[in-house]
Amino acid sequence: MFPTDILPVPHSRAKGVAVCTLERNARPRVLDCEVQHDIVSGVVGAAIYEGVRRSRGRLLFEFPLDTVRTTHKNFRHTFLVEDTSESAFQLEQNFRNGLWYIELQSEEFPGGELRGQLEHRHRFFSRLSSEFTVPIASGTTSIGLAVATYKDFDPLRSVTPTVLHNVDEPISAQHREGAFGVVGQSLYRFKRYESPMRRESYSLTVGEERDIFDDEHYIVVNSRKNPDGAVRGQWEAIDPYPEVAFTARLEGVQLTPPVNTRSRGAALFTYNCENRLLEYMVFHNADGAFKASMHVGGPGETSAALWDLARVQSPIFGSRVLKPDEEFVLYQQRMHVIISSTFFPLGEIRGQVSTEFEFFAYLSGTWVPEPVSTARAGIGLFYPNTTLGEVRYSIHHDVIDVTGVDMSRGAVGEGSAALIEMRRAISPIIGNDQALDDDEMDDFIDELMYLRVRSIGHPNGELRGQIKRIRPCEAEGLSSLTIDSELVVDEEMYYEEPLVPPPPSPISFPTFPFIPFPPAPLPPTVDAATPQPPSPLSLPPTPPAVPIPPGPPTPPLPPTPPSVPTPPSPVIYFSPPSPRSPVPPAPTPPSPSIASL
Repeated sequence: MFPTDILPVPHSRAKGVAVCTLERNARPRVLDCEVQHDIVSGVVGAAIYEGVRRSRGRLLFEFPLDTVRTTHKNFRHTFLVEDTSESAFQLEQNFRNGLWYIELQSEEFPGGELRGQLEHRHRFFSRLSSEFTVPIASGTTSIGLAVATYKDFDPLRSVTPTVLHNVDEPISAQHREGAFGVVGQSLYRFKRYESPMRRESYSLTVGEERDIFDDEHYIVVNSRKNPDGAVRGQWEAIDPYPEVAFTARLEGVQLTPPVNTRSRGAALFTYNCENRLLEYMVFHNADGAFKASMHVGGPGETSAALWDLARVQSPIFGSRVLKPDEEFVLYQQRMHVIISSTFFPLGEIRGQVSTEFEFFAYLSGTWVPEPVSTARAGIGLFYPNTTLGEVRYSIHHDVIDVTGVDMSRGAVGEGSAALIEMRRAISPIIGNDQALDDDEMDDFIDELMYLRVRSIGHPNGELRGQIKRIRPCEAEGLSSLTIDSELVVDEEMYYEEPLVPPPPSPISFPTFPFIPFPPAPLPPTVDAATPQPPSPLSLPPTPPAVPIPPGPPTPPLPPTPPSVPTPPSPVIYFSPPSPRSPVPPAPTPPSPSIASL
């Protein structure tokens, strides 16, 4: 947040940082905003407006005065996003498109001293507090807020933070590695540690990059009174690239019986084997959809409903902690998604959650080299056939003014000219025979290709996603149902045939209550010496046997000829069994939308 975005521009040196998250699946939607500033004179007002940069917009929400008038120069409040003159869905779209901004008014500048557009420009944020330090800081209630941009490429893995805090007498600040509650090694020592901390960049290693996206890095500011930490905050990734475990392609022919429809869909699933958390993103274009649900049943089988997804409107983001038997079915690849519509109330499209499409792309404005604030998103599913040099694909997005979709060569964050222009741009884009030469196929398998969606407003790309292989974790207790981890991590191998789902097995067997039967009455005791009347079921007496006269004597057998030695059998060599054909790897919403300033 800067004074330069205010019209007219005030003569102020104040700075600010704001982070807002929107919980889209809540009803009503919940907006959570936190602001940290260093305005010298008192803040007399703070509000959220709708409008583009450097223009006056209409008022949406006001922060309560008792919230903004704080000596910590930090305030936080939650708002309910409900239907007004605009629908809540349209408000959500405007928020994600970067059309909201926050403005602070002060005693010195009642017309506005700080303003910042809520955009999707940063890759990390951190909420700093004296309660998060190890050990907990004493004699202070300091607080802070930080955001950071990140360059995957050019310069390589470069972090540039902006940190505001209210620590008294700071003496140092570091970017460290370590999970929450753990004191880790220092990775970078800031040259400036007084607030605001800006304009310092540093690079991470490959391993450090992986850890920061796993929320295992933090920032700490030390003071004279608390040299081991006055405030500390964990770096949290904004819209991280998912570690997908399973995919699904939705179509009418997968229903039982099949449905004739032009609607299509696709889904990505991440799964955490430690806490059994399943997260999903589902795209579909079914008109009149009124229900989206998860079911159990193998391909061609009738299904039984398990639970409803978080919402019906595409794209669908949500999560669920699975029960042990649901995890069992997931790894059997017997779960599937069904979208029901007014035209097909029993289901219009269905998609088996499987590893068949073992490569995917998560399309987001975050992964464009210069991040784009957009409400649009997309999914790409791929199955390469190295023998034929072809790729099957199913691409879905919701970009309205789309001008083209292409597949290009390059690492994450690296730009290049379009390599393959897809046959059409409007979603869905489905095909079975996209040809790749040997070098292109090698780059595809090595995750050195990406998918891009271009639009009128963003000719260099509104959405982008690296094409990656799915990597399911190894669930405990599933024995042979668990995907072999060696098949997942071996990047040198590529498997031609998709993983064949194991034969169907029920989730559990029904139990029936035990019903005791009365014992059968025993016959009365009978004395063996007492004569008994003949039973009607008794057999007639057996007649006496007739003796058989002896026959003539048996002649002696001729002598046995001497045995002839058997020649030795020829040695027969069996060819060793052919090695078992490798099995492909078992081919992890996104979080709530986050915008920062």
